[in-house]
Amino acid sequence: MEHPIEALITKPYRLVIGFMSGTSADGIDAVLAEIYGHGTATRVKQRDFVFIPFAPEVRAEILCLASGGSAAAADFCRMNFLLGELYCEAGRELCRHAGVSKADIDLIGNHGQTFWHIPNEEEYLGHRLRSTLQLGEDAMLAEEFSCPVVGDFRVRDMAAGGLGAPLVPYTEFLLYRSETECVALQNIGGIGNISFLPAGCGLSDVLAFDTGPGNMVIDALTAQLTGGTQSYDDGGRLAAAGRVSPELLGYMLDDGYLRRRPPKTTGREAYGPDYVARLLRRAEELSVPGIFVVPLSVTFADGTTQLDDGTMTKDEFFVRLAEDSKLPRTSQPSPASFMQVYEDAAAAGDEVLVITIGQKLSGTYQCAHLAAADVGLRVHIVDSEAASQAEALLVREAVRLRDEEGLTAEEIAAVLEQFKKRVRIVAVVDSLKHLQKGGRLPAAVAIVGGALGIKPVLALKDGEIKLVDKGRGRPGALVAMFKQLDALGGIDPRYGYTLLYSDNKQLIAPVHHYMHQNLQLTGGRVAQLGPTIGTHVGPGVVGVVFVAKE
Repeated sequence: MEHPIEALITKPYRLVIGFMSGTSADGIDAVLAEIYGHGTATRVKQRDFVFIPFAPEVRAEILCLASGGSAAAADFCRMNFLLGELYCEAGRELCRHAGVSKADIDLIGNHGQTFWHIPNEEEYLGHRLRSTLQLGEDAMLAEEFSCPVVGDFRVRDMAAGGLGAPLVPYTEFLLYRSETECVALQNIGGIGNISFLPAGCGLSDVLAFDTGPGNMVIDALTAQLTGGTQSYDDGGRLAAAGRVSPELLGYMLDDGYLRRRPPKTTGREAYGPDYVARLLRRAEELSVPGIFVVPLSVTFADGTTQLDDGTMTKDEFFVRLAEDSKLPRTSQPSPASFMQVYEDAAAAGDEVLVITIGQKLSGTYQCAHLAAADVGLRVHIVDSEAASQAEALLVREAVRLRDEEGLTAEEIAAVLEQFKKRVRIVAVVDSLKHLQKGGRLPAAVAIVGGALGIKPVLALKDGEIKLVDKGRGRPGALVAMFKQLDALGGIDPRYGYTLLYSDNKQLIAPVHHYMHQNLQLTGGRVAQLGPTIGTHVGPGVVGVVFVAKE
């Protein structure tokens, strides 16, 4: 008996269905194509096409599962078969629309819906791995259409050493290469990608890579800015009604992925809800006048120094931290850095309120004072007795006091001196060696905290980092951290909360679940620790920043 694949090869053309549902997660593209020949002689003729949008509740669940939030294995199991059924429905509708029977279909190609993509190696349970996950059960299509089904394109490409984007470069090589002209094809999908075909190129000459975020960010911003009434910017009307912000554009272009040399690939794990939230916060900051950041710096083992101003992305920093054999050094800003801000404020006739990292953690407070002594301007300096997003809490409260209550800088400083006593940070760390090496924790405490698989629980109290509890393994440490939320005064819901992580965003999932399910708290922020704090706490950190109840 002739093998089904052999029968396909001998046919004058193959009638093929292709399914695609991209990172925008708006629905399923289904195309019916006649494919002639093979190899470089391949020719493709589109016979029909349909787009089947996802129901709102399906799209919402896909985006939830693909955003790294709290989800059970059962949710992914159900979604795999639900998508399989939806692909079958799309295939049936395509056949109906094209006037062909299911029995006429020779072959199906199914990309599947990407839920997570990790193209770069990372350590997991003692192994260095790259990984990717697409759902949409191929077996359901095979049963429905009784023909060969090809899937797991991204998986196979990664297994073969690629970055998980094998299809577009090959198909564009077949369809668009020219002997006399260079051709570049830019696709703006959920994630944008480009293929460059030099004149007269062979397959090995093709350059293709993801260029960065596309429609998925636009869609998310549209939903946020319209209160969920719109899921996409129809005709670009919202964008056309606005104006370009050079500052915000510069912030977006100052992106580690954009600076990375190809080959490279990315997805929702990098440009999902957290990225959108950062854009909105940055836009909000830029719309609030009078806020200036004086950055600290990090010096690596090779002597290179990097300002902690976003030029180096946080992910890039933690990769560098893991690679370097020697711990980086952190440095406070110079008095001159503060003096420039003070002089600009004096020239504009403004008051100055400075909120610094706790002086028990950094010399920044002293540098701010030294600079203030050399300018003819009264400067109000508040020692936050904190760092990271706890310091950001004080900044947000200062802006509120200025804009909503009309307080002077002196009055705001007085309020913050009381408010800061309620600001808390509690976190689980993998070990205390970074804090100990950086001189932020006594060696004896570091030894105790790292013994016998114990995970330390730290809190920032009275401007100092203290070991407040510990637990066996990460689950035990998280339970201990949850208890500390109450021990430290409980979370005042009026101010929300911020979930912190260092290098692994997935670690916040159980904390996110606890906040929602056990404490019934919503509206939390998510923030990644930057190079300065990351130097001292290291990888594997997860924590909570909040304002304690009065």
